[in-house]
Amino acid sequence: PKLPSLLKMLLWAQNQLDEKASYPRINNLSTAALEDPTV
Repeated sequence: PKLPSLLKMLLWAQNQLDEKASYPRINNLSTAALEDPTV
C-alpha cells in the first residue's frame, strides 16, 4: 500500500514544481525515464 501513495506524492510534487521551476520530469511512471524540461 505504500507504493501507490509514493507515486501519488511524486505526481503531486511534480505538479507543484511545474508552477515554480523547470526540472527533469518523470512523465512515464512505469519506466521512470527522466525527460528534459521544455524551455
